[in-house]
Amino acid sequence: MRCQDLTDVAFGRSPSDRSERWRERGCRRTALDSAAMAMVTFVDETTAGDRGTAWQLEISEQQLTLREIIRRRVFQEVAEHNAAGGDHFRGLVQPGGTEHTRSGFRMSKHRQVDAEEQFSRAVDAFSRNGFVVLVDDRQVEDLEADLRLHRGVEITFLKLVPLVGG
Repeated sequence: MRCQDLTDVAFGRSPSDRSERWRERGCRRTALDSAAMAMVTFVDETTAGDRGTAWQLEISEQQLTLREIIRRRVFQEVAEHNAAGGDHFRGLVQPGGTEHTRSGFRMSKHRQVDAEEQFSRAVDAFSRNGFVVLVDDRQVEDLEADLRLHRGVEITFLKLVPLVGG
């Protein structure tokens, strides 16, 4: 595998793991390589005012579509869940056969979550207005919109909570 290919290796590894793979193959990261990387911060919020813990994902491209950003986020969440185990999935959308709880989506027993299925569910939820996406506080309404990524960009996924009695 070439050094350049290592920036696009499968999801589920932390940036430190990627750096270790670069060193193993004798690759060198330059200041230019690091400058081109965007550290994207993901935040989940609800219209009820709840705000989840922010987490970051390193992305090598400077521009991606919203669809691709959602795909990368979902694949990262699934990879982390599948690697860690546990009976709760904490992610953007609810996997099939789970129960919604305050701390995520509870499974009757630990099982692997399918990343492609989760991505499909996320795109469907976005299309049905299950959540809106804000990039640096600007709403993005089109999955095919090209988004410029920069260091410190914050992408908020605002999950819409149905009104009770209303």
